[in-house]
Amino acid sequence: MTGAEIVILLIGPHGSGKTSFIKCVTGSTTDVAPTTRCRDYRANVDGNAFRLIDTPGLDDLPAGNLSILKDIVQTLEVLGSSKGPIDVNGAIFFHRITDGRFGGSARSNLDVFKQICGTKFAHQVVFVTSMWNKPSPLGQENYQRLSDELRQKYFSIGTGPGTAFPFGNKAEDAKKVLKYFGDRNKREMRELLLAQEVKRSGTSLSGVRRTSAGREIMQASNRGFCTLF
Repeated sequence: MTGAEIVILLIGPHGSGKTSFIKCVTGSTTDVAPTTRCRDYRANVDGNAFRLIDTPGLDDLPAGNLSILKDIVQTLEVLGSSKGPIDVNGAIFFHRITDGRFGGSARSNLDVFKQICGTKFAHQVVFVTSMWNKPSPLGQENYQRLSDELRQKYFSIGTGPGTAFPFGNKAEDAKKVLKYFGDRNKREMRELLLAQEVKRSGTSLSGVRRTSAGREIMQASNRGFCTLF
């Protein structure tokens, strides 16, 4: 697939490897800033042009989490056109291999991510486990268990195998992920649920609060799992 840019949304906790991933695919060591606001970067892999939208990890307060969700919405708007937000072709969820299972707040992370994407977008989602360059006694067994667990909690709703990748802070690892998106047919693209919903609710903070992801943030805080991304 060549021609139009392939737009990928990167989501994950603080320190989960998003910035390292971008550095690996862009080859830059100086132009990638710590993520405190959404930023977009360009990369080329196997003849395909990518635009990567990096997002900050959400904090432990619902008000701050909603502000970051609003930042994501407004970034999609700014990068879009008069016709609406920029079309997102895929989303990557980052998780540290050293974090173990998806429980507590980590499960809440995934629930918000699901509400950003929606079920129809599921086949455009990729899961990346990071920190494979760090020594870990858990190793491949833990990676496989995490991959299987994530598929049960999310990918079972429609996507197939081959959508989980290890990332060891190497360019070849990151490029494999983007090549996966590049090899897919863009005609399969569906719109992010979040982008659909803000067309109706608006991009204000109150409008973002009314989206599925916004409601999930508030519900998670009520359940006591406030630390999301």
